[in-house]
Parts: sequence; C-alpha cells; structure tokens
Amino acid sequence: MPCDTIRGSFVDGRSGRISIMTHPTDSRMYARVLVEGPVSPGDAIGLLPPAADSQAELHERLDRVEAAWRGFDVAHWRAVAAAGFDVRVVDDGELAIVASPALPGRLFNRALGFRELPNLLPRMLDWFRTNGTVGWVLAETPPWPGAVAEEPGSLFVAGPTEVAAATIRNGAAILPSGVTTREIDATDGADVATFAAILLEASHIPAAEAQAWRGAIPGLVGTAGQHHFLVEADGAPVGVANLFVRRKVGILGLMAVLPAARGRGIQRALIALRAARAAELGATIVAAGAGEGSISAANLAACGLEPVWHEAFHRFDPATPQGVPA
Repeated sequence: MPCDTIRGSFVDGRSGRISIMTHPTDSRMYARVLVEGPVSPGDAIGLLPPAADSQAELHERLDRVEAAWRGFDVAHWRAVAAAGFDVRVVDDGELAIVASPALPGRLFNRALGFRELPNLLPRMLDWFRTNGTVGWVLAETPPWPGAVAEEPGSLFVAGPTEVAAATIRNGAAILPSGVTTREIDATDGADVATFAAILLEASHIPAAEAQAWRGAIPGLVGTAGQHHFLVEADGAPVGVANLFVRRKVGILGLMAVLPAARGRGIQRALIALRAARAAELGATIVAAGAGEGSISAANLAACGLEPVWHEAFHRFDPATPQGVPA
C-alpha cells in the first residue's frame, strides 16, 4: 500500500499491480527499522509472533473485506454509468472514488480506502474539487480537523458457519410461514423489474438516485459475483436482497422489505440464507454494514455477526474548504 505514494513510478500510475489482494503470488514485504545495525547476506531471518497488543489479525480481515466491498461498490457505480448516467469513477485496486454532479448525495459521491491509504486524502478531495461535487470520505476518525461526520455505522463480520450456528439457535434460518425466497437471473426480465421496484419502494431512495438504480439493476443481475434474491409472502413480492462474493468474501449488500411485511423475521432469515449461499460459493467470511443502533445492526448481531470496525462518512464541500488540507 505505501507504494501508492510513488504511483508515478508505475505504468499508468497503477500501483495496484503489486497488491497482494490482486496478485497474491507476486506479493512483497513492507518493513521498518526498529534498531539500526549492519545486515549481511546469509544473516538469519526469524519470524516472531505478533505483539500482545497487535491488531494485525483484525486489519488482515479488514483488508479482505474492504477489498471485496470496493469491488461491490465499483460494480454498482459502473453499472449506473453504463445505464447512461454521469458517474465518474476512480479505481486503482486499493482506492476507489466516485463523483456525480448529476446525482448529489453519498451513494455516488464518496471515497473508499482511507483506512489503508490516509496519505492519499488530498487525492480524494481533489477528485471532488475537480468534479465540483460535495463528497464524503469513509473513515474511523475525522480525516481532517473539523471534518463533519454523518451516518456513523459498524462493519459486522463472521464466518458463514458462525452465522448458521447462531441463526439455527435463534430460529432465524427458518422463513416465516407463507414466505418464500428465490435467486433470480438476468433472463427473467419480470423478476429483474420486480426486484428494482421493491428495492426502490422499500428504501425510499430519492427520485434522481432511484432512476439511476432502476437503470443499473438489469446490468448487475447475473454478472460475476452478483446474486439477487426476491422474497414473496403468500405469492406477492415483499422484499429483496443481494449477495456479492469475491475472493472468498461474501458481502451481504442490498436488503429491503416493504413496511407491511416487516416484523416477521424476514430480515434475519435473509441474513442467514445469504450467509449459507456465500458458504456454498466458497466464502470463508461474510460481512455487512449497519447504522449505529439500527434494527439492521440488531439483526446482524442476533445472527452471529460481530461489529469489528466503526466508521462514518465525513462530508467535504469544496465551496467551504476551511480547515481542509490543500
């Protein structure tokens, strides 16, 4: 990751070429000197256990999850752009930024990758300046003095088998009476249209963004790693959910249930069913995000997922840059 600070040394500036996440067989090591001294060919190298207070294991999991989540978000951004909307994307493998003057709001004006690459904050903010949009940087702590945090939330993770154990104990793996779910594919235009309609109705997405999602969903269903589910109660569609699997990580992404069908345990069932599907597809970890104190957070915890990281979107307005680094 520090190699991104010398991205000009790489062809087209793509330092992600040596990312261990993208090319695990071409990995490199990163080191720092604790005590200066001579080093000679043939000297022994010893691998020590992590220090007692090390967070290496946590950050290794976060690296995996965030890499998959960036892929999830970038796929959606590109699908919206392919549908004819003005969405401008930067993606170099470890940093992803999107800006859209036509679609204001966090969904299409955000920067991902600050935890790994905080030194690239100026590049993130410059993207919003260049495109003339208000943007949001996702970070655990304020990325700059006076940064305004919005929508604080948590990242939940677990092994698929842990979710299965918790949901069986809580009975959430069993769909409520009269409720069924099925995975849809791109060949069924009616199901794809129903998925979009239920998502937009249940999520109360603003009109401009709703139009963008409606245009993007047909291009997402059936593409690599994407799995979309339709929920029906007594034969009528009442909910939707999707799962994105990449590099053995299952992202429990979009999920929405119509108000009239809420309170029946459908959301917990969808968490369990998608975790089971992720395991079938080879995932060894599943992850989901939820706002602090939300019903979704409570359902994720009840299904065995553990909050491991807390972060928020920090708003940057190029028109009022006081206190923001140049």
